[in-house]
Amino acid sequence: MSYSSFRRSISVLLLVAINASFVHSIAQSQNPPQGPQKPVKSKQKVTPKQAQADTGEVETLVQKVDNLLQLAKGASPEIRADTLLTLEASRLVTDAAKKKELLEEVFLVASEVREPLRRNSTSRVVDTHSGYMQYAFDLELDKLSLQSQVVIRMASLNPARARELFDQISLPSFKPISCQDSLVYNADSYYDAVQVVFDKSFSAEQRQFGNDIQFLVDRIDRVNSFAQAAGVARILAKAKLATEPLLMLVEGFARALKRLEPDPRSFAYARGRGLLVGDLAQLLWRLKNQDTLSASLLRATHKFLVANLSGDVCGDAYWIEGTETHLPGIILSMNRVLPTPLTIDDMRSAKVKESGTDVAYWTTKEGEALLAGAKSLRFGGEEKPLSLQERQTEAWHQELIGFLELLESWKAESEASEEDYFFQRCNMYLVLVDVCPNDTQRDVVLRSYSNYLKEASNKYKGRIEWIIKVKEHLRRLRDKSPEMRRSSLAHWFNSSDTGLRIYAELEQLMAARN
Repeated sequence: MSYSSFRRSISVLLLVAINASFVHSIAQSQNPPQGPQKPVKSKQKVTPKQAQADTGEVETLVQKVDNLLQLAKGASPEIRADTLLTLEASRLVTDAAKKKELLEEVFLVASEVREPLRRNSTSRVVDTHSGYMQYAFDLELDKLSLQSQVVIRMASLNPARARELFDQISLPSFKPISCQDSLVYNADSYYDAVQVVFDKSFSAEQRQFGNDIQFLVDRIDRVNSFAQAAGVARILAKAKLATEPLLMLVEGFARALKRLEPDPRSFAYARGRGLLVGDLAQLLWRLKNQDTLSASLLRATHKFLVANLSGDVCGDAYWIEGTETHLPGIILSMNRVLPTPLTIDDMRSAKVKESGTDVAYWTTKEGEALLAGAKSLRFGGEEKPLSLQERQTEAWHQELIGFLELLESWKAESEASEEDYFFQRCNMYLVLVDVCPNDTQRDVVLRSYSNYLKEASNKYKGRIEWIIKVKEHLRRLRDKSPEMRRSSLAHWFNSSDTGLRIYAELEQLMAARN
């Protein structure tokens, strides 16, 4: 691996172990053993003493779950909601009534969380402030995502109640954003809930009277942002509807598309990542393949694209390079459907505005020194990674100790913000866990990281930026020895910090049940 590759991978090292395990489990489930099956052995008779022991174990787990739920009441709303949702989805809670109770509680707690809705980074670079914030937002612990998740889960338990809860969701204000913003809105969870309610929460009689279609009409009529339009386009592109109701909904969507004001930042993102524009293209191709193309949708799409291509354009829009412009592939694909294809001339009058303001990581003097130190621990001054044997020498161990001292003396004042310092320091601990050649050294790093997360908790008070790093740490511990897990989490169990205690006890409970 080259140094540049190492730098790019610094944010995603922990995903390797997780994905490998996940892929292996999927492969096992999709490729069951072939050939003759061994006879199934009859179950051994359970003695009264064993039955009593099993019952006692279950009762102990139930009590621990109840204790954890009580503890969660004193945590931040984000931690409380995360704990409740984790328990509801686990094998620790199997009673349907209890599951519904937990979901109802999450729906109420959601109104207290800090973030109103999810955001996505506009940058293609991971090691930036916006890239790390998107990672935190992907926990879906914002108000809109939490309430939408409750609706989706409730639909499997009580479809009618899911619809009632959905009707209580108030969409947040999608305030205008500028080209300087590096985060855009994401309402995917809400429209996933729309789809689930449409599929599961209407009786046969209600569908006969068209209540389900009216439900979608109401959602379309409320579209006033790119994030909402993307969600509706995705639903319509995949909806299993007869031609007549589908075309009625498409007409409503065409009117919604015409209402949208140009939004250079969201449009740059929608094209660069294939969101709104990609979903719109899928919808057009679906209608074309069914010979049901809507003239009004074609006109609205053309007007929408021209308005956003020929007006203000963010300086970091990927289809503009200096004075040169080009039509992206997704637009070329749509041109095969549009009666009047778009051309470069439609982009001539564009006014290039400022680019997004973001913070690139590992670029300060201190950050670069730490990155160089991490590179030396992995590569030893060469392009090829050091072998396990080379990382087991006394010289390498002393270099690790020196690097840890450098890391712990690093001050937040050297970085753009306290938050940027926190993100980078947490990731550097994870890099060290990856390069340590044995459990003894790895344990030193993990305990140091655990202590830092405890210190940082006082500043972040259960915010998603802190929660994502705590959960990363816990995931990293899962493939370590029981002794190392206990050593790393020992001081969390007795901590005065409610959040740390909750996540330590939740981790222990989930491991016991699995």
